[in-house]
Amino acid sequence: MKNERKPKIIVITASWCGPCKIQTPTINSIAEKYSNEFDFITLFWDLKEDVVKMKSEYNENIKLIPSKLRKKKLTCIEISGFEHCYGFPTVYVLNKMNIIQHVLVGASTRLENVEIDGKTYNVTIEQAKQENYERIEKSLLELIK
Repeated sequence: MKNERKPKIIVITASWCGPCKIQTPTINSIAEKYSNEFDFITLFWDLKEDVVKMKSEYNENIKLIPSKLRKKKLTCIEISGFEHCYGFPTVYVLNKMNIIQHVLVGASTRLENVEIDGKTYNVTIEQAKQENYERIEKSLLELIK
């Protein structure tokens, strides 16, 4: 069998991040559906002992990589020379040559009675998960084309 390079989905996350927790089932579903087309990697702000405890929350098609040490700045991680300071969660979509094609920062989350310019907004967990799924899948499908 020929060892072909696949595009990669790299997710930056932290156990204490609320939007990350809402996005995790979305990443699991996408990894289940697209594991033949993409490699999935999740980089954690958390250390190894914490990631081991969370392993059962992630799809088996996702490679989990913990931080070796925590950065002083709460929103940053550095793993094997890769430094990320955009916040959590962030999804990087890389092509077969490991060139970043899309960067998706943040995630939809539940909102309850948020008022903006006199209008009240509500977003359920289910709506947030659906919005996250559609946003990430769109980037994957653009790369597959």
